[in-house]
Amino acid sequence: MAVLKGGKAQGLERLKSLGLKVPAYLEWEMPPDYREEEGREIPAELLVVLKEQLGFPEKPIIVRSNAAHEDGRQHSFAGIFESVPGVKKPEELKPAIDRVLGSYHSERAKTYCKQAGLPEITEPLLLFQTHIEPEYSGVAFSTFPEYPDELAVHYTEGHSEKMIQGEESGRALYWDKLQHGPVEENAELPVFTWDLVTGLLTLERSMGHPVDVEFGYAGGELFYFQVRPLSQPIAERIVLDNSNIQESYAGISLPLTFSFASKAYEEVYRQTMHTMRLSDERSWSMKEC
Repeated sequence: MAVLKGGKAQGLERLKSLGLKVPAYLEWEMPPDYREEEGREIPAELLVVLKEQLGFPEKPIIVRSNAAHEDGRQHSFAGIFESVPGVKKPEELKPAIDRVLGSYHSERAKTYCKQAGLPEITEPLLLFQTHIEPEYSGVAFSTFPEYPDELAVHYTEGHSEKMIQGEESGRALYWDKLQHGPVEENAELPVFTWDLVTGLLTLERSMGHPVDVEFGYAGGELFYFQVRPLSQPIAERIVLDNSNIQESYAGISLPLTFSFASKAYEEVYRQTMHTMRLSDERSWSMKEC
């Protein structure tokens, strides 16, 4: 099996390895000088492989970006490159390819690379994927950045491009990961809820960090179109704990009482950690906690 070079293709391969369903896809590297040669046709071999592996043109495809640094832990390139869905005829293939490859050299892409300290995109990597007509589609976050104990799902009927671009509103579902249920007691649960929640939690555990995905639901099955590390900063989790000091020290805690109680609790916790066979070095490292 060939080693996948593009970030999007690698993400799809990770999804497949976890048993999550993805539409059939093909990574393809165009000739290095393809874009510079005006009027150059696409390789005939590409049409043969697309027919063999994706059933094109009998089945429509989507032409997607697939840069090496795309969808990475450090740089997501979210919203930077183009995708062209619904390519149904061989004559529509070249314009779609040119549009996607052209987006690698757009001012938007150049600015992003410069700000990220990355070289400009030069490798002509593409991803071809079977085009799915979903009943529902959207984006989901395994950890909601504003509330880390929740995951978030934003979805709509049909295709979700306009919703993702903010051109139309969709629906939202927030899921409490600690209570294992929707945040709102009477929340509407779409038909794909359990599969998506399970998949998101599996992905986060497997990848070791929060992720966001694009998904679609069609024909009774949940498909994943893309996965990438979550790029937004995650809010600090604050836990308020009541240690019931009133049970030991009733009434007002004056400075003398507080200083004595602090020392007493510190000693109790230190002895507890010693009993649990934690090293003195580890115990002292948690002194300020």
